[in-house]
Amino acid sequence: MSNELEAGPEVTSRAELEKLLSSTVKPDEGEIPPFIFQRSDIYQLELERIFKRNWLFIAHETEIPSPGDYVTRRMGEEDVIVSRGEDNEIRVFLNFCRHRGNRISRTDMGNCSHFRCPYHGFTYSNKGDLVGVPYRKQVYGKEFDWSKFSLIQARSDQYHGLIFATWNHEGESLDAFLGDMKWYMDIFFNRTELEVLGQPQRYEVRSNWKLPAENFVSDSYHFLFTHQSLMSVGQVKNVKERKKGYHVSATNAHGCGISAPGEEMIFNRDFMDDYEANLSEGQLGILKEMFNVHGNISPNLSFLISSRKVGDEVVSFTTIKQWQPKGPENAEGWSWLLVEKRASDRVKEMSMQSYLLNHSSSGMAEQDDGVNYEGITRNSRSDVAASVPLKYQIGLGRTPMSDFPGPGTVYEGKWQEENARKYYEWWLGSLLDSGV
Repeated sequence: MSNELEAGPEVTSRAELEKLLSSTVKPDEGEIPPFIFQRSDIYQLELERIFKRNWLFIAHETEIPSPGDYVTRRMGEEDVIVSRGEDNEIRVFLNFCRHRGNRISRTDMGNCSHFRCPYHGFTYSNKGDLVGVPYRKQVYGKEFDWSKFSLIQARSDQYHGLIFATWNHEGESLDAFLGDMKWYMDIFFNRTELEVLGQPQRYEVRSNWKLPAENFVSDSYHFLFTHQSLMSVGQVKNVKERKKGYHVSATNAHGCGISAPGEEMIFNRDFMDDYEANLSEGQLGILKEMFNVHGNISPNLSFLISSRKVGDEVVSFTTIKQWQPKGPENAEGWSWLLVEKRASDRVKEMSMQSYLLNHSSSGMAEQDDGVNYEGITRNSRSDVAASVPLKYQIGLGRTPMSDFPGPGTVYEGKWQEENARKYYEWWLGSLLDSGV
């Protein structure tokens, strides 16, 4: 293992790398070395011990509503097909022909009953079974075991329309992985029936994938300075209001920051009957008073619910974002807009406008954040800067609330970095777990 071109201390083996991480990454003290955002040896360990083992978001069920619908996505650096079979069951397959390893689907989305490899014509049903081999008897003879050629299938499950998958067939269930965070996801994604509007936007982020994830799970403090552009055009009036609310730390370093109380409810009142039917009293109370929430489901699914002015009206939007790793210094952002399925076309269009203006790939807030992610990643290349501990110490030692209605560890006020500390604690534990 050679690190000649990488910043930070030199290591020559996987054991030395693990020792380096355990001695320099100190979440409990709020100190994180920048070299974790740059090194390829750490990145390879992340692919193996985080992206191969954990549940990863891959699609929303409304993107594939009918039998035969499919989309192609990524799990870490693995290309996968998310397919709704003729039996209406959703399955996730490695986009990989069992014959010679070519991609069997080259399109982003579509509807089909079968997938055919363009190399030799091996054909698979949308349930993953090999069903056709050109000139099979002439090529293979009479004896041919079809079962040995089925597509590689990931384990998959859903929660409120969000489809997750993992290569770990023996690990914990999705319910266990989400843990305490489910209580909050009920509010955000099950207040009423939601659907994806349009296709996900994709854009390059010149940053290590962890930086946007930790920003969404933990950082409200940056809003005062990073997003002054929003204040200058009147999109945000009182930035100090962003301090009010709750900092929620949940299972497996999932978490969120809830801004509350607001002047008025930001959600569509036409669906109040749904809110009351789907949510508990405590959840409904949070829904009514919140005016913004940002968070992350480990490792790399972020979400934001906010509201902005569109013309003379204030309109809310719900977006989910995924930070796909593309090497230690680059990521690909995927961004979806979720809207109330039964909302009017006018309300959906206004929600889209609010989203595009602020948190789409070209949105004002998204551009602001990207500059910060890129700057930190660039500095992490430097031999001098790479080992200088970054300070994640806001709120260190602060006492959590004891009377909050939801689960997890909850702190009053959003200017807090506990979730970032928990995120890197989970990250470090994952990298040091050899699985042996």
